[in-house]
Order: sequence, then C-alpha cells, then structure tokens
Amino acid sequence: MAETCIKESGLSLDRVVFYGRTLREYQLIFNFDHEAYKGRKVLDCPAGSSSFTAESVRLGVNATAVDPMFGKPVADLLEAGEADIDHVMESVMKSQDIFCWSFYPTPQALRSYRKTALSRFAHDYSKPESAERYVKASLPNLPFEDKSFDMALGGHFLFTYSDRLDYDFHLKALLELVRVSHEVRVYPVVGRDGRRPLFFEDLLSALAKAGVKSELLPSKFEFQKGGGEILRLTSQL
Repeated sequence: MAETCIKESGLSLDRVVFYGRTLREYQLIFNFDHEAYKGRKVLDCPAGSSSFTAESVRLGVNATAVDPMFGKPVADLLEAGEADIDHVMESVMKSQDIFCWSFYPTPQALRSYRKTALSRFAHDYSKPESAERYVKASLPNLPFEDKSFDMALGGHFLFTYSDRLDYDFHLKALLELVRVSHEVRVYPVVGRDGRRPLFFEDLLSALAKAGVKSELLPSKFEFQKGGGEILRLTSQL
C-alpha cells in the first residue's frame, strides 16, 4: 500500500508538461489489472509521453492514447519530452520534501523512469502501424462515439493543473470522459500543492446532478504527499 505522508509546499511548473509514466506505474496508480483488460478498450487521456499504451498493447489490451501533442514528428516529441523531464526535475530537486521517496528511492531513479517511459513511447509512436492508437485531440472534446471504451485513465492533468484549469473546464472534461467510457479513473485528486481544489465538492455535486456516480478509492501509489487517492466515475444514466 502507499506510504502515508504529510504534505508540505507545492511543485512549481510554468507550463503543462509533456511527461509520461510506465505501465508499472499505471498499474499501481490506477489499481489497473492489465490481465482483466485483455481484449478490452482502454483510453489514456491525456497520455503525454507515457508508455502505457505501447506496453499494454503488447500485453493484449486494446489501448488508445490521446494528447494534443500527437501528430508531430517523433523527433519533436522526444525533444519536448526531454526538455520537460529536465523542467520537472529542476523543480523536484528544489522541493524534495513534498514527495514520498519510497517507489522512487532517489531523484535519479525518478528521472530514469521518466526517460524509460519516453523512450518506450517514442519507439511505438514512430511505427507506421501504431498511428491509429495515438490520437491528436484534447479535453474537453474527444473524437469518439459514446461508450467507445471500457475504461478511461486520466493521470496528472485534471486537478494537477487546477491553478490553470477552472471548475468549468474540469466539469466539461470529466463529463466528456464519462461520455466516451464506461468507467473513468482520475489520479491524483489534488493540485501540485497537495490539496484538493476549492471547487472539488461543487464539482462532485454537479456530476451527481448529471447522473454520474463518483467515489474516492485508495491508490497503491503515492509520490506527491497527499496524492494517494483515485476519483472513480461511472454513469448512472
């Protein structure tokens, strides 16, 4: 289980980063069992440079990744990914006390995971036969039919950037994820300061009025202190 930690200050980023995680991290973060989803459709949105799709497809999961950066040449995405790893790591090194150093024992190990995810993503993205599973799009408007996916995973975007993305954006984005998927899991449910946004309860109330059931589940993963929960959404309509 995730280590419980006391939150301190926040992580400072000057932009939404093109940043990614590996399948192993997704399995822990989202309590995701790839064996249970073999042959089923899973959406990673926004995916950034995560290797979840590349690794999941090899294990029999019908995975699709969505990000507004997709469609660019792989060299451009590698350049953006490397720059954003450096940008995040610079901030991490200045604020190490806001993280739980259990899964990643050192900042160097954290950087290694990020570079591994970027490399695996880029290798798959560059294959012509992989083009259909990397879709250029952005929340809150996705180019999919209703209930196209069995599961949608949203990591480190919603709530993480709640200082930039307001209540209205979050509501529209979550409703869109629920529209295209039977189940949605979002992680974390706190901003970079380790706290839920002030609009969090109002957001859940609005989702309930729209026929969406929400529940908070413990994650098996906690890196940012205070960020050890998943928001699970399902439509009741």
